Amino acid sequence: MPFRQWLHPPSLSLALFVAATVVPAGAVAWLSWRLLQQDRALEDQRVQERLEHVAGLAAAELERRLTAIEADPPALDAQLSDDALIQDSSGGWA
Repeated sequence: MPFRQWLHPPSLSLALFVAATVVPAGAVAWLSWRLLQQDRALEDQRVQERLEHVAGLAAAELERRLTAIEADPPALDAQLSDDALIQDSSGGWA
């Protein structure tokens, strides 16, 4: 087989070479795209979980403060400003 024939491969070999490089490159590109989508979804889930955690902490703190106010109503009067209105037990405003 002459050396010139080695430099001019048949079109079948070229097609196989292109297929052997393009198909895996396409698969890697698609897998990378999917990985980015999953990473974004995971980050969104983590942000949502953080928000829910902070909301739970805020609700617990509000509950703790309301319980403290219910336990000691006179202390609430000392904390209110002079222009605050509160409703007394008879339904009137003081």
